[in-house]
Amino acid sequence: MNFNLMRPNCSAVDFENCTTWHEIRDQANHLRLLQNVDGSLDADTEKIAAADQTVDGLIALLHDASSWLPYQQQYLDALVADLKTWKAMAYPKPDFSESLKAFTPEQHRQDGVLYFALFPMFTLNGSKNVTFEAVVFIIVWPDWLARVNHLYCHNEKFVSAELIDYTKGYDSECATLFPETVSVAGKAENNFGVIFCNREAARCTKFANAAHEIWGIEKDEIAMELLSDTRKMQEAYSLWDVLHDRSHFEGPLPFHIYMVRQRNPYFMYALEEARVDITSYVKSLRLIGEGFVEAKFVPKAIIYDRVLRFTVIDGRAKNLESLAGQFIFGALHKCGAIEINHGKLTIDWQKVNQCMVRLLGEIERLYRSGQNLSKLEHWFACHDFINQYVGCSRASVWTKANRKRHLDKKLAEWIDATLVDEFPLNLFFVSYRRKLNELEIA
Repeated sequence: MNFNLMRPNCSAVDFENCTTWHEIRDQANHLRLLQNVDGSLDADTEKIAAADQTVDGLIALLHDASSWLPYQQQYLDALVADLKTWKAMAYPKPDFSESLKAFTPEQHRQDGVLYFALFPMFTLNGSKNVTFEAVVFIIVWPDWLARVNHLYCHNEKFVSAELIDYTKGYDSECATLFPETVSVAGKAENNFGVIFCNREAARCTKFANAAHEIWGIEKDEIAMELLSDTRKMQEAYSLWDVLHDRSHFEGPLPFHIYMVRQRNPYFMYALEEARVDITSYVKSLRLIGEGFVEAKFVPKAIIYDRVLRFTVIDGRAKNLESLAGQFIFGALHKCGAIEINHGKLTIDWQKVNQCMVRLLGEIERLYRSGQNLSKLEHWFACHDFINQYVGCSRASVWTKANRKRHLDKKLAEWIDATLVDEFPLNLFFVSYRRKLNELEIA
């Protein structure tokens, strides 16, 4: 069934006249100001009275929302019930388990479907405080992406979406909506994962254009098309994300970082992020060969974002996303696919393709050999492997020269001994970050 996005009192394109949504957003923004760190409310007479009024207002508005979100009726009913329960219990730490169970965007993966969410939650790279957040988004699921997912990924939880409007918590860099961020009493239902591709695409485009300007990178026809067409960048991100997400579950894994809650040094997570991005890159090359023309933008998006954005954003405190980009850059530079001469960065895309295929083989052999090693020996092997392409700190206990003096350490002590910046930025990235700051690119 295709849903008509033009609802009474609401347009998916223009929310200026959507009074129901605007009032929900405003009430949620007001409610979040009353909450404690864990999402509860103090037993303060004035706060309770204000919360009662706000919650009652939200419940009435959610009844109104049914007219433009009929396919979310079950969720809206559960959300109203959770709000009533929270109020009746005098506002403890929120438990919105029932509404989370009823929130099923993965069941409506049709291009252009309008979706709404309201939960007490924290945003992944924003505040860790639990507050009410609301978002409206449009699902991005063109036929070709649905076909790729059906044929190659079989990922029934992944939802690519365009974020339209939101409450204050999403003023952060957060580009996701995950079940584990929602406040529940027990374990969160894990039936969806929403990625806001327009947010990621906009940041990727900004950094890619800045990198081209700073380093004089030549734009070929594909690059010009990608960087000038917002929709193509968003769809490239959608395809990359669905490939990336599935790749975490594939390969000769000695352990599974994201399925089993194991504690590891942060560089292990960085290597896993690099592995799945390299896998996504190689998969996109195969898709191009099989006639999916949309896949031609994915390799550039991965290099632009993973190598030329993630490496230089956020701090250096165990930044696994940055280290993944540093690793890929180091490997590409070592094999001659990337060169820096006279202040100009040259990318030989044919060599990049060859290098990424070869690098994936190296990582798969590393992971496969890890199946026959102890955990500590596997950590040593992975640190050495990363160190082939990214120089580590001389003070690190993980280097071959230093680790011999610390073999009596327990696993937890090895993790604790990992430096905050185990693999510092090289001279290229230090210079690049300075130039970005001069351009006020953040």
